[in-house]
Formats: sequence, structure tokens, C-alpha cells
Amino acid sequence: MEDVKNLIAPNLVNWQSPNFFAYFPSNNSYPSILGELLSAGFGVQGMLWYTSPACTELETVVLDWLARLIKLPKHFLSDSTGGGVIQGSASEAVVISLIVARERLVSTHISEDVSIVTSKLVVYTSDQAHSSIKKGCNITGVLFKNIRELTTNEEGELTPEIFLAQVEEDKKNGLYPCIVILTIGTTGIGAIDHVEGIGKIAKENNIFLHIDAALAGAAALCPEYLPLLNGIDYADAFNFNGHKWILVNFDCSIYYIKDKRSLISALSLNPAYLKNTASEEGKVIDYRDWQVPLGRRFRALKLWFVIRSYGVKGLQEFIRKHMEWTKEFTSWVSKDTRFRLVGKRKIPLVCFRLISGDKQTKELLDYVNKDGTFLLSHTLFKEHFVIRVSIGVRTSTMDSLSSLWKTIQSGADEIYNCLLYTSP
Repeated sequence: MEDVKNLIAPNLVNWQSPNFFAYFPSNNSYPSILGELLSAGFGVQGMLWYTSPACTELETVVLDWLARLIKLPKHFLSDSTGGGVIQGSASEAVVISLIVARERLVSTHISEDVSIVTSKLVVYTSDQAHSSIKKGCNITGVLFKNIRELTTNEEGELTPEIFLAQVEEDKKNGLYPCIVILTIGTTGIGAIDHVEGIGKIAKENNIFLHIDAALAGAAALCPEYLPLLNGIDYADAFNFNGHKWILVNFDCSIYYIKDKRSLISALSLNPAYLKNTASEEGKVIDYRDWQVPLGRRFRALKLWFVIRSYGVKGLQEFIRKHMEWTKEFTSWVSKDTRFRLVGKRKIPLVCFRLISGDKQTKELLDYVNKDGTFLLSHTLFKEHFVIRVSIGVRTSTMDSLSSLWKTIQSGADEIYNCLLYTSP
């Protein structure tokens, strides 16, 4: 432990610090840590119902709880055509949807060679979408020339008009529109794609719709934020991360699919050493068929502990607190004429830049991060350097957010004084 104290801890980035406002929240909590500890202690393998029945059944129950709490369509519940499963990350969820969408497309072109069909399939997303989509396409054999990173509007949102025009052009060129991956709360600036309008087009053209709501999805626990999920009825798959904003430690990415048969058909293999009566009779869920790896940890335990400990009301209070802080921080930035806000701030993320230019905005980021008291991150949006303030760490307080703003203002003062001093 001395080595951990002296060698390891000093060389970590403290994601649980109240002054961590970079990237995205990666929370934990005492109930979650206890659930993780018990999972490690039990040491079970949950690949099949047979190998640990409670591991499978608790996951099914808890994900049904969450689906009902955020008012997902009934087809995402386990007693319907679909169901939920815990993946390792939103990136893994994207890979799963790409596989299912690919196999669904292939099944509708049985007269053609599989390699020809897959060479013609097209993946649609926005120019603000997560980099995991390209990686997922690489893994699943999608040609990079067939990835459409569609241009977003001035708020970073993908619109139905742009999507439809590209689909029609691809069809005219003999290609096969396969899947569209939309984002509710992009990583860069928190933009929300026009899900309802694009969902209608996807349905009319038999295009698989995957929705990535990695951070924002948790907000739907609060009734007032349910409109964030407008259009969810059109989704074939929906994903959000429990390990971001609802106090569950990494990894716990919650993935729902409308048609579990298509998922199982795409990923199921049944070697002799895994055969058992319960599985063969089709009376149980075997989550090994719902993911890429065979083995799986008892991740539902920590999610169950958090929901049981905090309750719905406690989680709602946690989310509402951060949304209120986001509004307050936004008001501070908007009142300072040296700054320009970027994006609509519908999730706990405030993005802004100095109106004096990208060089000065980068200098401001370096100023804030220089001594390690605070940590912010950045993005590029419409060719501009943008600072991101991500709110949501469990240990953060309004005082820590206020101190961050004072530091930002001090940095801006120094930069503008320098500009005035050096101007001709």
C-alpha cells in the first residue's frame, strides 16, 4: 500500500475530485463500490443463466425497472419482443447495433453474395457523433467510404432534410442504407439530433435506428426532462451509461433492443461445452448471446445497490442539482461579454469560447489547467476551439463551480490585458 500511495495515486487523474469538470462525469458511490466488491468476491461467471441464475435474473429485473422509470416503449421490456442488457461501454453498444443491422440487411438480400451486400451497406451519423462509430465500422467490416458523417446545423444537430437527401442519393447509386446512429447529447457540445423526424424516415426506409444517449439518457429519470427522448418510439436500439450520471462506477452501459431475436441470431453460438437443458428449452436468457465476449461479470449488482440505496427520488435530486448548476454557470458566462456560448445546454455541459479568437481560448484553457487545481477539456466545433465545462461529479459543489468561474475570469483578465498591452 505504500507503493500505491507513493507511486500510483500521485500519477492518477482524480476523476472524483470536486474540481474535475473535464470530459464527462465518471461517478462512483459507496453503494456502487460495495456492489462491485461483492461482485468480485462472488467471482461468478454470468455468461449463461445456468452458470449463475441470480446474476442473469437480477440484470433482467433491474433493467426493466430502469426502462419503466425513463418511460421507454414497452417493446424494450424483457417480457416483450426486446429487452435490456449491460454492456461495457457505449462504444460496445454501437458495435452490437452495427452487427445486428448488418445481419438484418443481409437477410433481406438473400439472393446476393454476402460480401457484395456488406460492401454496399451505408452507415449514417453526424459530423458531431462519437469516434466509436468509425471504430465500430472498422471492427464490423463497413467500408470507410460508406460512412456518412452528415453535416449538422449551426447548433450541431443532424436534421431530417440532410439525412433524407443522403439516403435518396445513396439509393440512386445502388447502395443499401443500413443503419443511422443518432446522438442525444453529443460528446463535443451536447447537441441533440432531430430524432423524431429522422426516425420516421428511417422507419419508412427500413433503416436500423440506434440512439446514443450516453450521458443525457439518465436525465429522463426526471419527468421534466423526458422530452429529451422524443422520438424514442422509432429506435431499434437505445443506450445510455449508468457509469456517467447515476452514481454507478465504470463499467455499466445500459443497452436496450427492440427485437432480441435479431440480436441473438446475430451473436449466438452453441458449442457442446456450453449446452444445458435450461438453455436448450429456451426458458431462460443467456446474456452471452447479447454481447461480443463470452464471459461477463455480475455488473447488475452495483446498479441494484445504487437504485435501492438512493431510490428514484435521490437519483432525481442528483440530476436536478446538476441541471440547476448548469443554468447558473450558463448565466455567468452569458453576462461576460468576452465570451460566446456554444450549443443549447440541454445536458450538464456548458461550452464557450473567447470572442477574441481560438488562440486566446486555448491560452485560457491552459491557464485554468496549469497548476492542477481544476481540469477542463476542449473540442473543436465548426472549426473553432471551444472550452467544455462538464458538470456532474458527485463530490462537486456550487462552491467548486464558483471557484472555477473565478479562475476562468482571472485567466480572461490576464489574456485581455496582454492583448491591450501588445496591440499597436
